[in-house]
Amino acid sequence: MYGNAWGPGNGRGNAQPVTIGLIAANVLVFLSIFALRNGNPFLPFLVLDSGSLPWMPWTLLTWSIVPGADLFGMLFGGMWMWWVGSSLERSWGSRTFAAFIAATTLLTGLAAWTLALALRAPFVLYGLTVATAAPTLAWCWINRRETIVFSFFFPIPALWLGWITLAFAWYSLSTASGNPFLGVAALAGPAAGWWWTTRGRYRMRAPRKGSNLRFSDFDRTPGGTAPRSRGVAGWFEAWRAKRRDARLERMFKNSGYEDDRR
Repeated sequence: MYGNAWGPGNGRGNAQPVTIGLIAANVLVFLSIFALRNGNPFLPFLVLDSGSLPWMPWTLLTWSIVPGADLFGMLFGGMWMWWVGSSLERSWGSRTFAAFIAATTLLTGLAAWTLALALRAPFVLYGLTVATAAPTLAWCWINRRETIVFSFFFPIPALWLGWITLAFAWYSLSTASGNPFLGVAALAGPAAGWWWTTRGRYRMRAPRKGSNLRFSDFDRTPGGTAPRSRGVAGWFEAWRAKRRDARLERMFKNSGYEDDRR
């Protein structure tokens, strides 16, 4: 079995606590906005704006759980987070996914506040549209050879979807702040998430001791050595095997699954 909800194999069962928690938090905040139409006293302590720092540092994270006042936007953002977030959480595990979301959310908030300070421009940051940009880009990169079909009519390659997501994130922050230059800050978190997905998570993963077979072991004999031929034919055979193993290794890494040796 995969262990508890936060263990090394977490998220690969039916439980996605981080994704569900983010969606539930957005729903609760939206209901509070709807119930307190005359003014929600909690929102200034959740959204990130020019006056939030350094007095309310937690807003660097809580801005992602504040939806807009539009019901359709809240529902779409929640469905999108479930589709992308649950997939990554099952693959990476809840602990890794939670760290990913926290880091990209924090970086986006810091970039927006720093850029607004440099430009001396007011800004406000909230909503899942910007918060889901980083996990969406990660998902699109991992599944970059796939094609997503919207409403059964519009096929979109995964990489195109990643670019569209970045454009929406930029547009969302630009319109909320009234400054197109501030929209660039919405790309900081996705950029860091893309680097971690493509480079960081494999470089930072320490190898574990064990005897699990890897792709390079597939064509080995029971004695532990690969069969060899002599001469030019043997060299060509080894070259082809090395290229095949490298392709298989890249395919497995891009799939998002772990190859930990236990």
